Amino acid sequence: MPNLNLTEDELKIYRKREKIGFFIMFLIILIPVVIWLFFVFSNINQSFTVQPEKIIVINKNEGFLEIADKLVKEEILPSDLSPAFKIYLIISGKAPQLKEGSYALAGNYSLIDFAQIFVTGPQDITITIPEGYTVFDIDQKLSQAGLIKKGEIIDLAQKPNLFDYPFLKSNSITSLEGFLFPDTYRFSQKTTAFEIIDKMLKNFETKVYKSLPIEIQNSPDSIVFNIILASIVEKEAQTSEDRKMVADILVRRLEKEMPLQVDATIIYAWKIINPDWQPQNGLLSKTDLEIKSPYNSYLNKGLPPSAISNPGLDAIEDVFDPTSNDYWYYLSTPEGEIIYSKTLEEHNRAIEKYLK
Repeated sequence: MPNLNLTEDELKIYRKREKIGFFIMFLIILIPVVIWLFFVFSNINQSFTVQPEKIIVINKNEGFLEIADKLVKEEILPSDLSPAFKIYLIISGKAPQLKEGSYALAGNYSLIDFAQIFVTGPQDITITIPEGYTVFDIDQKLSQAGLIKKGEIIDLAQKPNLFDYPFLKSNSITSLEGFLFPDTYRFSQKTTAFEIIDKMLKNFETKVYKSLPIEIQNSPDSIVFNIILASIVEKEAQTSEDRKMVADILVRRLEKEMPLQVDATIIYAWKIINPDWQPQNGLLSKTDLEIKSPYNSYLNKGLPPSAISNPGLDAIEDVFDPTSNDYWYYLSTPEGEIIYSKTLEEHNRAIEKYLK
């Protein structure tokens, strides 16, 4: 407050100095802000790369700050670009426009282009289902991608009667395991679990069923037998040569009414109880082998009640073209090599040599 005893000229000088002081204070505050904004906006057109492809799910009611932090946490958005990304969203008015859904991100982006992806909204998602995936694996992958709720695929796979396909006509079919054809699929954000399964079954019909000999097509039980066998072979061997050898061994063991004794069936039996189950240190224990389950091929003779994986076309074709041999036993080394034996004694020696 100026002194009331000041002359008019002194008052003018005081007010002038007051204005200069306010201006200097304004500059002191403004200059760092301008420098910071310049730094922020200089990064807007800076490109960054997302590689390999990453999928992120934006949930309903997540704000732009939460979304930006999630993108950094998932190592999609570089942390040093996060402030610029947030400021751009605010200034551009796009902060409240970010849409929920699943996003598959890969490639080079500027912050402007990156922000627009979330304003435009989620597009179709491309998902690759590898050969040998089980319904448990498929369920986990699709739920992580935000396409389904966890457990939906597992539940529907136990209801084969809901789907009308000629290869599902056998009365022995209790699960869709084995018929969810491994491939690369494109799904819309609104696709239901039922539609996903139906698309995979239709793919099986086109690429597998219609390529089978007519006599096999007309025999639902033969289809089931070979798909179950292929699902085991897919898990047991990595190369076509080994798959054909193993297929022949397993068929002859079935004919002799010998237990198949396949470790992959034990793992599947445990996963039915707990989809996240894994053998400790990658090896089955004696206790693991004692599980009471129709899928335990150590305790039960014959094939398991259903497939234990979804085999690829190569494994299915290998089962129909086995390599005749005189081995009765085999094991896989930690490196993936298959060691064949003609007698139980040879097999036990191989176990001592490669697995102990």
